[in-house]
Amino acid sequence: MRVSYVGTCVAMTARELGRNRLVLVLALALPLVFFAVVYATTGPRLVPIELAGAADRVVGVAERRPSLVFIAIAAAGLLRAFFAATLIQRRLDVNRRLVLCGYRPGELIVARLAVLLAIILATALYLWLLLGILARPAFPAGVPRGVPLAALVYG
Repeated sequence: MRVSYVGTCVAMTARELGRNRLVLVLALALPLVFFAVVYATTGPRLVPIELAGAADRVVGVAERRPSLVFIAIAAAGLLRAFFAATLIQRRLDVNRRLVLCGYRPGELIVARLAVLLAIILATALYLWLLLGILARPAFPAGVPRGVPLAALVYG
């Protein structure tokens, strides 16, 4: 595997995605729409949660916070599935030409996966910042790790 070829392919793939305005609008606007819907349909009402490990212990949690965390994971998964399909299935003719020009198919796949991983991490950071602004939750440190991991599963 030639690192310079992979680096060139990563740069070209990122430029290709940057030119697609639908991709940019979708990546920024879809989480905002999802969060707006959750924010409009939930309130500060406490939802009782019974803890299985503790005997007769019920904890009240505001319904908005877990709903926002859930919708962040759902938005991350949806966006990653879209980006994965966009990166892998589109522009097959370009990939064929690159293979004819000397690129190895493995290099093209590694480059696309690297771009997908970068998009997943950037979107996870974006969603985590939105969660911090909207919910001001005292969520555990696992939430910032859970969003990109869920996105990797869907991607």
